[in-house]
Amino acid sequence: MKSVREVKKGNIFLTGATGHLGTEMVHQLLAATDSRIYVLMRGATLEEAQERLRTLWWEEKELYDAVGKRVIPVLGDITKKRLGMSAEEQALLQSAGITHVVHCAAETSIMKSRKELWDINVHGTKHVLNFAKNMGEASCTLAYISTAYVAGRKRGIIREDEPLPDRFFSLYEESKAEAERRVRTSGLDWIILRPGMIIGHSVTGRTRNFNTVYYVMKLLLQGRMPIVPISSRQTVNIVPVDYVAKTSVQLLFNEKAIGNTFHLTLPHQQLPQAGQLIEAALKWTASNLHIRIKRPHCIPLPALGKLKELLDNDNEQQRGFLRNLLMLTPYFNDNHQFDRSHTDLLTTPPDGHWQEWLPAMLSFACRHNFMQRTSRSIFEQAMVRRTSKHYPITYYNISKEGTTKVTGREMNALVNDIVRVLHHLQVKPSDRIALTGINCTEQAAIDGAIGLVGAVSVPIYYTTPAAETQLLLQRSGATLFFVGDERMMAQIAPLTLAIPVITFANAPASAGTQSLQQLIAQATEAAACEKWTFPGGHALSTI
Repeated sequence: MKSVREVKKGNIFLTGATGHLGTEMVHQLLAATDSRIYVLMRGATLEEAQERLRTLWWEEKELYDAVGKRVIPVLGDITKKRLGMSAEEQALLQSAGITHVVHCAAETSIMKSRKELWDINVHGTKHVLNFAKNMGEASCTLAYISTAYVAGRKRGIIREDEPLPDRFFSLYEESKAEAERRVRTSGLDWIILRPGMIIGHSVTGRTRNFNTVYYVMKLLLQGRMPIVPISSRQTVNIVPVDYVAKTSVQLLFNEKAIGNTFHLTLPHQQLPQAGQLIEAALKWTASNLHIRIKRPHCIPLPALGKLKELLDNDNEQQRGFLRNLLMLTPYFNDNHQFDRSHTDLLTTPPDGHWQEWLPAMLSFACRHNFMQRTSRSIFEQAMVRRTSKHYPITYYNISKEGTTKVTGREMNALVNDIVRVLHHLQVKPSDRIALTGINCTEQAAIDGAIGLVGAVSVPIYYTTPAAETQLLLQRSGATLFFVGDERMMAQIAPLTLAIPVITFANAPASAGTQSLQQLIAQATEAAACEKWTFPGGHALSTI
């Protein structure tokens, strides 16, 4: 039997490389082939896209080192026609000898609207199909990552080659089924891959998303789930990401796979039952965290209609909890048994057992506090976090005049104003910006805005002597100096500084300086006809 390297035809185009499965697909493709992997990325420049990949993959040396060598970013967007590329850009890719397209990108949230899901999962797939057709290779193969849950409301054994249903539990499932239909009628050589609930790597536990089964595990380990709303005998359809990616690569280069659908799930007899999973998690918690949690009772959910009635109560926290459980109901109360006839015929069986994977999964999740691993920078994440629906952040300015409350939305508005100022002053990524002042919201907002535009903050303590301040400004190469304390203003008054000084908070403006509020007004007026963006391609107005 030929190896994947021996049967490979050319290079690979991949969407969704920054996601959990997409990242593992790049791992497996690098290991199994000598191909170049062209990955579709959003971004303003190729340099920015490369830097984003390195930021995402800094923990994984093999991937980090491959960026710009075997892993080549391509600027584009699946929601746009031609993937947002010009004819010239597509022609360059045609000349790159792409013979395989792997479409991993998807909107997987079951909370999204129909438009959001269709824009990415359905129309995005259509644009990827058109791209594959234009590659100029008669034998270009497209692998589409679907989901086992396109089975919808069907019950019993789900065959890999049976027709798709017309009734679903969520718009997410329906959107993925519609995308499958488009793939089947595309005229391309296609392979459809349907994974179950993807968890972390079987050895390291590494994951990017703490959803579905992780949400339930988090509540369980916190002791917040005295009742688990499923039968203890219910199978839980989990599958490690490395098995899904490795099997996908095996099928991608197997000509017998073309025109077939594959369930990338564990054999039914290898799946854990809910009771077994809970028992093993509690034993791990007692041994590794030294926390003993009372075993919850497994009681199947009431009828969905009854659960929806409970959502009408006045307790917002309880409503949120019940709403999440309602959304996850199909994934923990399904009556599916996924047939693997095609998968078993062409691929090797999964290694190991769920009891071997669970410790790595729980260890990784606990080390990261079950927090979402995101492609956003810490500054972008702070903007999102400040206006979180469940845990919003409120700031307080404390002064001799009293305490002033600043909401997360007000803080974000101030950060946006300062980003405009920095753009107005033509601050570029990697520029050094010096900052000193008292502990207040304006100082925090300036520091956040500096990070958002890709510049570097140079903190200086407000009691630093004048000569040391001047030396710090010179040695750091600072191009601006934000001063928010009257003591520092007194320190630098005798100095001749070669850079602009911008005052804020209780720092008095003087000759040769400008106040932050003045600059905000100027920048707002100048930006009236412009749309500012910062590194990452996010529109300022949407943050």
